[in-house]
Amino acid sequence: MSLPLLGYVECVALNPWQPFAACGDNGGNVYLIDLVGIEYGPIIVTAIDHGARPLIRCPACFEQHPLESTQLGQVITCPSADCETQLKINHFVLGSPK
Repeated sequence: MSLPLLGYVECVALNPWQPFAACGDNGGNVYLIDLVGIEYGPIIVTAIDHGARPLIRCPACFEQHPLESTQLGQVITCPSADCETQLKINHFVLGSPK
């Protein structure tokens, strides 16, 4: 696939969880591109140690959620109401920031 542009590409930005891109050329034109036929999988997140239970933060709704240890390495749906983002939890937990 190719995309004919009026000028040379200066920048490209991809949406991290939807098949959508935007690019701009050196003439000041902006192109919005729907990437048809591409399906994204779940967003990969890493839990942080928060004492009794590890926590994750959903990158779509920015809410923090506690995890059970059995959820590590699993795909879950964000527990926030109306979010429904699929999250793949890494199998490890990072230490808490100091």
